[in-house]
Amino acid sequence: MKWNTRILLVLASATVAVSPASVQAQVNYIYTTNNGALTIVSASGGGWGAGMLNIPGTNNGLPVVAMAPSVFTGNRWFTGIIITNGLTTIGDWNFVDFPVLTNVVLGSSVTNIGFYVFGRCPQLAQITVDPANPAFSSTGSVLFDQNQTTLIRLGLAAAGANGIT
Repeated sequence: MKWNTRILLVLASATVAVSPASVQAQVNYIYTTNNGALTIVSASGGGWGAGMLNIPGTNNGLPVVAMAPSVFTGNRWFTGIIITNGLTTIGDWNFVDFPVLTNVVLGSSVTNIGFYVFGRCPQLAQITVDPANPAFSSTGSVLFDQNQTTLIRLGLAAAGANGIT
């Protein structure tokens, strides 16, 4: 049991040391095409010290409009995510189990966020939504619908929560 504890402490220390927010993550995407628009269906990359993840709004001149469910799930080491304008839909179970994710920026075009997006991200302290977004708004680490009547996601770090989302 002690041996496992020591390994976890070493990994946690290494994560903090090698995850600068200024580093752009290197990610490769696989897309499907539908009527001239792209959907991200798979992604690889984003290991230790991945840094910032910038989801593209275009690829080879075609708009990237959606992200399939579970493209980004499970122990990814991104410190921040920027979803640029163009992407409208984030499928269920994306950006789940990101232990060092601290901030997310949603562009003005995101109008549909699936179930459990940004779930189990214990360090998430800031969600910023483009003011021109017609569907969502944010305050600190809280993501709301545009009218701020429906809570979409609560960032755990700023809420002081215990890890349950």
